[in-house]
Amino acid sequence: MAQNWFYADKHNQQQGPVDESTLIATYRRGDILINTLVWREGLPNWIPFSSVAAGLGIALPSAPPSLPHTGKVQIVKSGKSGSSTAVIIIVVVFGLIAVTGILAAIAVPAYQDYTIRARVANAYIQGIALKSDVAEFYTREKRCPGNGEGTFKKADEYVSQYVSSIQFGALKSSGSCAIQVSLKGLGSTQTEGAVLQLAMAADGTWSESSSSLAPKYLPMSMRK
Repeated sequence: MAQNWFYADKHNQQQGPVDESTLIATYRRGDILINTLVWREGLPNWIPFSSVAAGLGIALPSAPPSLPHTGKVQIVKSGKSGSSTAVIIIVVVFGLIAVTGILAAIAVPAYQDYTIRARVANAYIQGIALKSDVAEFYTREKRCPGNGEGTFKKADEYVSQYVSSIQFGALKSSGSCAIQVSLKGLGSTQTEGAVLQLAMAADGTWSESSSSLAPKYLPMSMRK
């Protein structure tokens, strides 16, 4: 059975699902690099594309060989020229430290946001996999399913790395059949207890929302 892949684009935004051939074409087009994070059902976490390239039939280019050491050592003359060189080196080193600090201040929060998005996407995929089951139950029974009915398990039996429970039932406000995915372990106190809600109206159309997560953490299909 064909597997759907998800990947992070150059702006660290989740893309997908795409099939294997599309993923390969995206790499060859240059939109996916060897260190781009990818994920599919069955993988415990997002991993670099280089880890799955061989399985996709892609041979990654090998690293260029290092240049041989010539054995020559540059000698700095003593005196004023040596002092000037030392001052330049000190200035450059402190400049690099400052730049590194600025880059770290930008990169660390961005990486944390990306990690949370990847974990939310993992839980989201677990929820959308249940859409067809809900639709089939509604077509057959003319009502929304609940936990423990038919093939639907108890809420806490859906627990996984980033999901604490999944609840099924009709929304009081609209009567839509809802899948409520409660999240855990996202890596931020601001996201504790967050919930993803997938709701199917009587005409079979689905809507997706979350009142507890900032839009930057949501999959692209859920952002308004």
